[in-house]
Amino acid sequence: MQTHSALKPDAQLTTAGLRRPLIIIIDRSGPFLAAQSQLAAHRLAVADLECLVALAAGEPWRSPSDVTLLDQLGARGLLGDARHAYLPSRDAAPPRDVLGTNYDGKFVLVAPVALRLSATGFEHLDHDGRTLLRIDARELAAATSFGQPEGREAAFGKHVAAVGERALDWDAFARLVGRLEAAGLLARAGADGEDTAQGKMLRALREGVAQSMRRAAHVDLWLAAQRAEENARAARTGRRRTAVIPVTNGDVPLLSLGLVMSYAQAYQDGRLNEHYAFVADWMNRTVPSLTGDEAPAVFLFSNYLWSHHWNLGASAAVKAKNRAHVTIHGGPDSPKYAGDVEEYFRANPHIDVAVHGEGDVTLAEVLAALQPSLATGAPDLTALAAVPGLSFRHGDTVVRSGDRERIANLDLIPSPFANGLFDSVGDVGLPYLIIETNRGCPYGCTYCDWGSATLSRIRKFDLARVFADLEWAARNKVGFLMNADANFGVFPRDVEIARKVVELKRQYGFPRLFGANYAKNTVQHLKQIVDTLVDGGILATGVLSMQSADPDTLRTIRRSNIKVDRYDDLAQEFSRNELPLVTELMMGLPGSTLPSFISDLQQCIDREMRARVYPTELLVNSPMNERAYREQNQIETRHTIKSTWEASAGGSRTAPLVIATATFTRDDYQQMDRSRRHFFLFENFGVLRQVARFVRQEVGLREMEFYRQTEDAVRADRERWPTIAFTFESLHDHLVAPASWRLLVDELRDYLTGPLGLARDTALETVLQVQHALLPSRDRSFPFSIELAHDYTAWHRRMLGLKLGGSAQDWAEKAPRLSSYGPASFTVTDPQSICRSSMGEPLLSSNEADWELRSPVGRTLTFLQSVGD
Repeated sequence: MQTHSALKPDAQLTTAGLRRPLIIIIDRSGPFLAAQSQLAAHRLAVADLECLVALAAGEPWRSPSDVTLLDQLGARGLLGDARHAYLPSRDAAPPRDVLGTNYDGKFVLVAPVALRLSATGFEHLDHDGRTLLRIDARELAAATSFGQPEGREAAFGKHVAAVGERALDWDAFARLVGRLEAAGLLARAGADGEDTAQGKMLRALREGVAQSMRRAAHVDLWLAAQRAEENARAARTGRRRTAVIPVTNGDVPLLSLGLVMSYAQAYQDGRLNEHYAFVADWMNRTVPSLTGDEAPAVFLFSNYLWSHHWNLGASAAVKAKNRAHVTIHGGPDSPKYAGDVEEYFRANPHIDVAVHGEGDVTLAEVLAALQPSLATGAPDLTALAAVPGLSFRHGDTVVRSGDRERIANLDLIPSPFANGLFDSVGDVGLPYLIIETNRGCPYGCTYCDWGSATLSRIRKFDLARVFADLEWAARNKVGFLMNADANFGVFPRDVEIARKVVELKRQYGFPRLFGANYAKNTVQHLKQIVDTLVDGGILATGVLSMQSADPDTLRTIRRSNIKVDRYDDLAQEFSRNELPLVTELMMGLPGSTLPSFISDLQQCIDREMRARVYPTELLVNSPMNERAYREQNQIETRHTIKSTWEASAGGSRTAPLVIATATFTRDDYQQMDRSRRHFFLFENFGVLRQVARFVRQEVGLREMEFYRQTEDAVRADRERWPTIAFTFESLHDHLVAPASWRLLVDELRDYLTGPLGLARDTALETVLQVQHALLPSRDRSFPFSIELAHDYTAWHRRMLGLKLGGSAQDWAEKAPRLSSYGPASFTVTDPQSICRSSMGEPLLSSNEADWELRSPVGRTLTFLQSVGD
């Protein structure tokens, strides 16, 4: 960070001023300077707030002994001399009456929110830039005492304790509460909390916890009954069976563990049931209750990216209770390459067995081999040497057995739905559940290891069995049913499966949503599938796994056999049905370059599609992790795969992200990441989408180039474009209006007509009016209608028609100019209460959610959110 200690002594400090209007963010913890580029957010104490107001007014710096704040301002390019004036405030809005006089109950700060610093204090502005409230530094500090729901007296006590002599007196504090409430910054906290993103999440969390507790009660009763039955059996036979226990970090049945347990139960006409008790614990009730006095048991873990770190911690806890317990780890994130397997066992001394590939048959044979020694209480892992498909610990060494062929006939695996293994969770409802109707993937993409089954023939479960599994899910009130097939829609029978899901929804009311990964190389059956799911009101957002459209990248990742033009067909199908569609891209693939990645983002814009853009991670079992491939493509990662195992025991995970290859540098990667954030913010969330389309036609700048060029201009002159700078550098962390969207729109007008050279005419004003109308703010009310000089809706529809008609690249040349259209009205609504409940979330935690309002030019609201609400 740049330091400004050179500004001492005091004589120099007194002349320091702020270069431009400053936006302060308030969250539940208090006010802070927003993060910017490589700078972290900086928390502000009440003394800092007072100093900022002084600087804004050109007054002397009040705390010359403490230059931390001055350093932060200097590093952000915010210090200059006091002659730089602040933008004047617009006329204040008419004063609002205080909302009632009854101050019983609790209040909570509506946060986060952005305030603008002026020479007279901190201003809370409305959507149109009018001042709703102006408070001084001490009042701002007092407002943050309502970071959690508090009564006035309790909040006043917190304020006094935090600020001391600078605290407001009681009368001033009480008046402030009324002013904050009138300005919409303080909400009365009811039973569900305030109607904001945080309140919405809290309500959903409470509802989910209540349902989870009901499921846990069912599982507890089931386990108690199983223990009683096992005790009675042991008393009758004089022999206690070894428990086989699935360990999960969720609270729903895990399909992978259910399948391997089902096969083991049926293995060789059920002979393992004489020696093993298969425990249907799908709520992780067993591991936390271990005392260490239990007989040796077998614990099963299925490792995925999202569960592996948790599983390792649970596995260590199991071994800490009794070293004789046997821990078996499988799943697609358990390593299979020899060097990684050695590292895995060294990093995790609590792991006994690692299963490679499909584990259904392997587990059954492991249990059969271990049974004699487990019966003695001293399991002997050397008995596993003849069982193919695994590695196991033998003293200080790791023994690797031979490879195992994949199961040819999937129907040899009994369904855990049909045999009752999943019934322990009861019928109180499940938030989600995974099913599979087939296994395998014919593609060999190097970044992927689809269930350890890449480049394999697709094998199918019997259709009658699939239907029965679907009915179990419907009867048991599954909210979201996710199909785990790699290519749903590749077979004609997938149409029948879609019809069955809709039939069950009509019969039982569940599942409410159905999600799938659609076939990559054919849309032959997808039209019927989409139409069926749409008519049934059950389709979640459609997903297209494109990853990249660049030919060189596709060849490098061995994906060139996938026809990219098939995506256009499906995109058109979803557009015609007015359905939300998202494509998946990957950032940092070997073979890609900075220009090719920008081109991938631009192609999504040309198709008018949302995109999920994932950083490329070096998956442990992917072909990309083969030593020769890594060396050939000069792959560098931010962390090693080994580090993910070492960090996992502490509950966190450090992903081995690919940050450089033979075709892009680390600096290129940083620019890719900035472009990804810009795409999310300006395209997925729509903050600049309408402006960018207009610029595309007027001056020929493609959208991604417009965003890059604007960012460069802002970086070169932040003082001239302060609100645009905040939008590009900090908005993604907070997703709130930059004090007011009017400030952004006014700066955009000057930028577009200045450096970019657009005419300051009625067409520009029309697009700025539309863009402004589509941005959410908490103070807005709906429906909102405006009169436009030009029919923007008609122009926008013509643009979309040209794009879907094969002119995605040259629509700007073929479409009539916006200025050629006559006047029209434009209406915006907010059916999902985005202005109240979706403000303030970090961008990357919700990068494909709805954040623009409903309008004739808005994208289809995501089905998942609209149904869920």
